[in-house]
Amino acid sequence: MVKYVLVTCISLLISTEYSFSRDVSEKSVDDVIQVARMYRNSKLYDEAKRVLIDKYADDTGGADVDKIYYELGAVLFLEGELEAAVVQWVSLLDKYPESVYATSADEILRELSLHVDMTLVGAHSDIVFEEQLRFSMRLWNYQHVDQKTDWSDLQDPWRAYRFYQDMLMHNPDPVKRGLIYYLQFLLVSGHNSDKFGYKNYSSLNDANISLYEEIAGESLPDNPRTDSFDGSVEPGVDKSKLLRRAFKHECERILYELERVDTDAWRVADGYFRMGVITSGSSFWTGSLKVTEESGVYFQRVLELTPEESFNYRRVFAAFWLGEYDMASVQRK
Repeated sequence: MVKYVLVTCISLLISTEYSFSRDVSEKSVDDVIQVARMYRNSKLYDEAKRVLIDKYADDTGGADVDKIYYELGAVLFLEGELEAAVVQWVSLLDKYPESVYATSADEILRELSLHVDMTLVGAHSDIVFEEQLRFSMRLWNYQHVDQKTDWSDLQDPWRAYRFYQDMLMHNPDPVKRGLIYYLQFLLVSGHNSDKFGYKNYSSLNDANISLYEEIAGESLPDNPRTDSFDGSVEPGVDKSKLLRRAFKHECERILYELERVDTDAWRVADGYFRMGVITSGSSFWTGSLKVTEESGVYFQRVLELTPEESFNYRRVFAAFWLGEYDMASVQRK
């Protein structure tokens, strides 16, 4: 888990370093940043921090202070000082929200928020709200598309679903509602190791049955379809199909609500990307994904929600699986 987070966030830092270096207009700040990066890449973190902090002191209020915030956060992150790094990136977002560096810092914080204490990454938000989110994440075990989790203190994913519903009733703020809907979507779509939700519709456990009855507004039929000894199928209801249909509908409802309140399309695009992977019937990391008529609709939504020139991995893979990307040259056909 930790290795995955480090690789993901370091790749974001590296891509940002190369994409921004060509657009720097203040050479003095650029020179300092390049020196700091040389120190950083040599693991001389104290020296890297010193030159950045000295430059900040000389240039407080200057046009390029946002770059210093970002670079200082990068040094601290690679040094292992996660909390201090988050403080720098959150300060960058608060003080320079329109900066291109703030965009990258925001993406890193979003990635971290799935794997570390939510109160740390959201240190600038309402304390009560963050405590509620942290508690909610203890009610279920988050799991990536094809990755096991380290958590083992499962309590009740159905309780987590109801807890998110209650949070939505008491939090009218669109930003908070966007995060609640996103976490609820991850839970209901089945990105957990609790055998709960859409990806796990074939598990007829108490939590899944409770979710079905909440969504459908009726009890699950008790006349299941059975296979006879002679190979024939006895009449009845395929309960798994009922659960699959209901859970898919609920995932789409949550994404619809998320899209209504979330001004940033990042979470919505991520949700549709995950739905495409699930409905394809393949595992993302195996490279064996085959687009179906059902999953293709979700991947197309990913393309609609992400900038055309973006190299966000969700867009790149969605386009590739839809046959719209030439991965050899990474050029749009």
